[in-house]
Amino acid sequence: MEVTKRKVGKVGSFYTYMQFLSIRISADGTPSSIEDQKALNARLCTQESVREGFKNASIVCVSSAVPTVWEEALSQIGANGLGQLEIEISTESMEVEKIGVRSEHEQDIEDPNQTMTQCSNNRSTLYEVLGLLHHDPDDLASEAKEDSKTLRNLAKRTFSLLYLFVLACKLKALKEDLKKWNRDTFGDVHHKKTCRMKEILDLDVKEGQEGLSEDEQNMRELLKGEVVQLAHMAETSWRQKSRALWLKEGDNNTSFFHHVANSNRRRNYLGILEVDGHVFEDREDIKTQVEQFYHSLYQESETWRPEADGLDFDSIDPIDRDLLERPFDREEVVQVLQNLEGDKAPGPDGFTMAFFQKCWRTVEADVMAYFGEVHEYGKFERSLNATFISLIPKKNNAVNIRDFRPISLVGCMYKLLAKVLANRLALVLDGIISESQNSFVGGRKILDSVLIANECLDSRLKSHIPGLICKLDIEKAYDHVNWDCLYFLLDMMGFGSKWISWMRACISTVRFSVIVNGSPTGFFDNSRGLRQGDPLSPLLFLVIMEVLSRMLRRSVERGFIQGFQVGRELHSRVCVSHLLYADDTILFCDANPEQILYIRMVLTCFEAVTGLKVNMTKSEMVPIGEVPDLSAMAELLYCRIGSLPMQYLGMPLGAPYKALEIWNPIIEKVERRLAGWQKMYLSKGGRLTLLKSTLSSLPTYYLSLFPIPVSVAKRIESLQRNFLWGGMGEEQKLHLVAWDRVCSPIPQGGLGVRHLIPFNRALLGKWLWRFGLEESHLWRRVVVARYGVGRGGWFSNTPRGSHGCGLWKHICKGWPLRELFPRLYEFSLNQNDTVAEVLVPQAAWGRILTCENLKKKGFVLASWCCMCKNAEETVDHLLLHCWFARQLWTFVFKCVGIDWVIPLHVSELLVGWWNWFGKKSSGVWNLIPSCLMWTIWKERNMRTFENLETPLAKVIELFFVSLFDWSRAWGLTASPSVGEFLESFACNNSDILL
Repeated sequence: MEVTKRKVGKVGSFYTYMQFLSIRISADGTPSSIEDQKALNARLCTQESVREGFKNASIVCVSSAVPTVWEEALSQIGANGLGQLEIEISTESMEVEKIGVRSEHEQDIEDPNQTMTQCSNNRSTLYEVLGLLHHDPDDLASEAKEDSKTLRNLAKRTFSLLYLFVLACKLKALKEDLKKWNRDTFGDVHHKKTCRMKEILDLDVKEGQEGLSEDEQNMRELLKGEVVQLAHMAETSWRQKSRALWLKEGDNNTSFFHHVANSNRRRNYLGILEVDGHVFEDREDIKTQVEQFYHSLYQESETWRPEADGLDFDSIDPIDRDLLERPFDREEVVQVLQNLEGDKAPGPDGFTMAFFQKCWRTVEADVMAYFGEVHEYGKFERSLNATFISLIPKKNNAVNIRDFRPISLVGCMYKLLAKVLANRLALVLDGIISESQNSFVGGRKILDSVLIANECLDSRLKSHIPGLICKLDIEKAYDHVNWDCLYFLLDMMGFGSKWISWMRACISTVRFSVIVNGSPTGFFDNSRGLRQGDPLSPLLFLVIMEVLSRMLRRSVERGFIQGFQVGRELHSRVCVSHLLYADDTILFCDANPEQILYIRMVLTCFEAVTGLKVNMTKSEMVPIGEVPDLSAMAELLYCRIGSLPMQYLGMPLGAPYKALEIWNPIIEKVERRLAGWQKMYLSKGGRLTLLKSTLSSLPTYYLSLFPIPVSVAKRIESLQRNFLWGGMGEEQKLHLVAWDRVCSPIPQGGLGVRHLIPFNRALLGKWLWRFGLEESHLWRRVVVARYGVGRGGWFSNTPRGSHGCGLWKHICKGWPLRELFPRLYEFSLNQNDTVAEVLVPQAAWGRILTCENLKKKGFVLASWCCMCKNAEETVDHLLLHCWFARQLWTFVFKCVGIDWVIPLHVSELLVGWWNWFGKKSSGVWNLIPSCLMWTIWKERNMRTFENLETPLAKVIELFFVSLFDWSRAWGLTASPSVGEFLESFACNNSDILL
């Protein structure tokens, strides 16, 4: 980079507009009035040619000593606040450095510390003060106007005319001012709170002795308000330190916050570290070793790697390519910003998303200009991509450096950009990622892989053919990704040059600093790897893993590897050779040494191309059936031997769903979460919040795939009940409200806690709905291959035989015939002679048990209609002439376009219905009177025996739902849903009844 310096006596009017900061250099060096400045600003902002010239200019770095006029100008901060600061800078004897712009507008700086990042032990200061934005931004704004002091160091900072650089400078300036404001305004919150409470106590004592004057009473009220505000600040600090996200602002500033925060600090403290067999205890040695380890981890070890140009990859559509590279619009950015969590841990910039969410109108112009220049140049300021690495222990008492998971904390502006790009990328992945990958692709679920694996295993076991399952562990998967391979794959898949340049800027301009015991340690570059914590990383990792998927598929197509064949019929069988979920990989093959050798060859080629290495010491080979020479085949892969049942994606593979080994881990997790010190510091409201948000969700993953045994559900709910009412372990406390009432919805007087068994049925029901919709998905094809399909593709055939370890049988088991198998529902109607076969003929004969008929049989009761409460309950009155029944009949007549006087008797109505109006004696038409009378009869019984009344509108809805179910059971409608059935009913009037 060439740098030329030249002396200038005076610089003409030079203007750079900022939302946070507005700096103008006057021609004569003398301060002008605020009115004159604003007038000049308005004129300059309207000169498009001037702004366009600035945009294309070189970087101008202004450096000078702070002039005396700074003191006068900085006094304006109190009046103008942080929103806009106007400063006059004298330009006499000012030195201007003109720096040549790099090619393609690469405005990177060599050290991120110049703009955004600072490695200090006080990184949480800004985070905590910005936490107030998340709760009450108005208070923060008002305090800023009163207490923000000076920004003297701004004169020494450099600014670029490109927003890629300007935005970083603005955030840096605001960051420093907020830190200073935090020290000057808040200081020691606990000390201030103690002092104010002592002053209040002194005034209380004085009031008891001699009384208080009016001024002193007012002072005491002001002090009380200040104490409340200080308590709110303390709560915010402890809440952020505790990171108890499930609490949802409950248990304000209780000891729970303090104990969680202290527990987190103890758990994350690194007092002893083991690296390659050497143990370090000195704090500085630990910092050095951690930095060296991760610096080495993120460096590419090979100077050349082969390309995967011999594989066939799917390509995105040209229309999708253009959509990916379209300009960023405001609505897109705002939508992403609103969906991001506002209170997550900050990156090196120190800002949380809450700041941008609450101050969007202030920062909008700068942020959108930043997005515009990223789109135009494919570059952005490197300091915005600086990253902290936070080490999260994978297990308790972690000591070895490999037992920590490096989670990246990225800056807000990069996170916002990456999330916008990730949302775009997610829309096109379904067309280019193989169906064997079920992670982070729209419409694919993690449980799809578990279901497929269980069905493949069950099918193989019942075929009595030996086989092997190889569960692979990819070592440091995200950290070893080769960038050149990723760029090559993006190009092969049809992504445009602009998109690839964006991806290159996102992953290659990173600088890392590792947080060790709360203190960031240095900065270093990387030459490989994707960050865990970057919104783009999971999606780009799918592209990398597509290499392994294509290699394995090519091997199967050429007969080198035989996957598990699923299906009874040869022509409809589905071959499954591998399943990938991020870096969790599972392979299915025959128990054949030649196939194992070819798998080893594929894995070696995969490592050479992508840089991802399979850790064979953590991988395992599981035999299916009687496998000869198992040890020899395991030695070919250098992996250990496992056994069934095994764990896959946190779920059991190869175990009956009722087996205790499946559910014991869930019960133990609930017990561990409930046990210990946490609940001792929770109020009853806090326990309820924990119960609803966390404890009820612990078994959700299992409940989404396995029908829960009643005994397990009772055990878990027993633990939940005892926890809610304050019991410790097996200790019993008085339960003040029945558990059924606690599990009722809040509008019905309950507390909204989930009942496990109905919740389990609802989760399993989602599979049945997905079965009818996702016709091309791999999991559905596997189910269809095993069990067949019926009812127009909406349901599989009934699973038969012993259950084994297949899951689809359990998912289907126990569901109502009406919802699961309409044809069986039809058979049940005919077999049991229900509703249409019994109720309607009895009604025509006047034999159903109304009050009138019960009195005839000797029962003593009031013979009045519970529907209208105005007449005696006879058969004809109840089903035809009651006000309630007449409303139903009239509504149906209008729907079918008929104007008809209701006959006196039910028998007359049936004769007329089935023979008049020119209708054929078939179709939905014949079902209407039976269905309507059945609906009226059910409502009557509910009112009589359960004292529950259903509104008329709801009864009409129930009638049409029943009519749809009956029509579907008899095969009289092709409508897939009640909504479409009603649409057809309303649009075609009586035509659908033929």
